[in-house]
Amino acid sequence: MPVAIITGASSGIGRAAAVLFAKHKYQLSLTGRNEAALRDVARECVQQGITENDVSFAVQDILLSSAQLS
Repeated sequence: MPVAIITGASSGIGRAAAVLFAKHKYQLSLTGRNEAALRDVARECVQQGITENDVSFAVQDILLSSAQLS
């Protein structure tokens, strides 16, 4: 099964990409800043036919994380 890592998955293009990849049976690793929205996206992805084990998410701001490394 192919894998997609999607940042900004809690809304907009990231959310749409997550759902699209779920329809095509990808395993998903999602990140975003809004935990409730990520949970909703994960549920929506499962409704597209992947299992709960095929989607994981982490709440984080990758721009903030990157800035802390500099």
